[in-house]
Amino acid sequence: MRMSFLALVLFVAVPASAVEVGLSGPSVFGGNVEGALAAARAIEGTGTAWVRVNFRLDVWSAPDDATARGPQLLTWFAAYDRLVDELTTHGVQVYGEIGAESVPGGGEPDSDDFVQRYAAAFVQIADHFRDRVRVFETFNEPNNWRDAVSMRPAVSPYYLAKMQQEIYLNTKFNNGRGADPCAQVVIVSGALFSSEDTNAADYLAQVYAAGRDQLAWDWMHEHVGSYPLDGIGYHIYVGQGGGATPASVQAATRANLDGVWAAVAARDDGAAAKRIWLTEFGWTIDQVSAAQQAQLLTAAYAAYDADPRVAAAFWFTYQDFPGGRYGLFDDGGLDQSHRRPAYAAFTAAAADYRPPLSATFTADDVPASMAPGETRTITITARNLGRATWREADLHRLGAAPGCPSAAAANTFAFTPAAPGYATSPVDARVALGASVAPGSDTTFQVAVTAPNRDGDHVLAVRMVQDGVAWFGDTLRRTVHVSDAGATGGDGPAGNSAGGGAGDDGSRNAASGNRSGCSMSAAGAAHDRRDRGEPGPVAPLVLLVSVLAIFLIQKKRLSDAHLHGVSVPLRWSPAPQGKPAPSSASLPGSNHPV
Repeated sequence: MRMSFLALVLFVAVPASAVEVGLSGPSVFGGNVEGALAAARAIEGTGTAWVRVNFRLDVWSAPDDATARGPQLLTWFAAYDRLVDELTTHGVQVYGEIGAESVPGGGEPDSDDFVQRYAAAFVQIADHFRDRVRVFETFNEPNNWRDAVSMRPAVSPYYLAKMQQEIYLNTKFNNGRGADPCAQVVIVSGALFSSEDTNAADYLAQVYAAGRDQLAWDWMHEHVGSYPLDGIGYHIYVGQGGGATPASVQAATRANLDGVWAAVAARDDGAAAKRIWLTEFGWTIDQVSAAQQAQLLTAAYAAYDADPRVAAAFWFTYQDFPGGRYGLFDDGGLDQSHRRPAYAAFTAAAADYRPPLSATFTADDVPASMAPGETRTITITARNLGRATWREADLHRLGAAPGCPSAAAANTFAFTPAAPGYATSPVDARVALGASVAPGSDTTFQVAVTAPNRDGDHVLAVRMVQDGVAWFGDTLRRTVHVSDAGATGGDGPAGNSAGGGAGDDGSRNAASGNRSGCSMSAAGAAHDRRDRGEPGPVAPLVLLVSVLAIFLIQKKRLSDAHLHGVSVPLRWSPAPQGKPAPSSASLPGSNHPV
């Protein structure tokens, strides 16, 4: 009954929408985070809604490598935290690529050992970034040839099916994750390469067949509710010769999208809830002129926008690299003098296809310290980066951040907003708009906030929300030191615990009343978002009994688990219809108990 209700609400809440614009963005090379940050700042100036970040290991041995490396002497997580925070705090959503370069030790993809290490690394990365990154893609171009002689794909269909299965189960379902809304990230299949010669439909059909006939995809469909992919990753490289025209590119694009979608629709009864994430397309000026490159970019985005199956389309790439002159910038630099005509075409597309809802915060005066229980009035300025005008009548408001998956942090300060705002708890409060806010314009909110009654560092966090529709934009979060000394000092700005929003700016969400915004991906992936409000006051005795009961339940759940870097045994129900249960009983390094 619950599944039927959700399906009905989500069908109503997820209409076809315009394509969103993305860009294949920077990663970390040679451990140099500052280089990646410089590229990120240049990319932010394009107005792109999305950036695809390759979470490659680079100079580190594993995601949890605690050794400080590179010019800035950072760990792997610290390095990519800086890159993700730079993008998300400027209103850019991060699309995470976790592929072969993210696997400790590398090795042969067509092996059980590789799949096990890959799934463990995927879980580590997704768990760390899931408060700010809500969409992740698996192995890049698994159907592309390893070499022109054997024409063998980089990953066989069987092993891609196995990768998807193990990654999906261990990221979203195993060890109690199925009941954790924050764990319900969008997992997109490895992006398939396509051209005029192949639309990749045959390969994808073989992946589905291997998953259903040889692995546990049917078991997952019954017990998890889906085959192990929430969207289809796809690359389109058509019209690569000098004779390409906007019309020929649009025709070839439609043909490839129709072909690969036919393979999905024929094999997946959940296809209607899935979208195509087109994470690479582009032309090199070695094959077309710079002017033609710009024209074809514009034509391609028009074709994607006309196709409701496409969630977002990412231009490849932001800057030239050795052997590839696809960039919006040439390889000489990232200033205005190195922009190609494609740069102007891309920024125009980013403006034309902006998400309906997007925001960033441009200023605030949150104090660095306060006394326990102290109340102050703060101001926060937000900028409308979307294409919809914000109106109080449409319930666009500043919300106290409720935590993942709806925001990158959970607010701990009590709000006292003026009417028609409201506050029922630190994670359920709204500050109303004073006036309508047009796209590109700023608005300033004022609200009285009260510090917690205990010493320590506490987080004040807010995010924009359209109640009943979506949380959107980045999450403003500030760390405030609360102590008796805060009553007389600390009027400077609070420390910036930067973090982007967990949900997606252009999403459409299940309506849940005027006091609850719920975040979903722009692809329309159907994920239940649990209410994040706090309970009301509880009598001390009842509270003590409740805490004791929770402790006993958690102790029983985790009795077989080791909490420091070892696997958690999994217990499976028998697979239906004689199909095998998932092949791996446990994955090293994937235990983050929920």
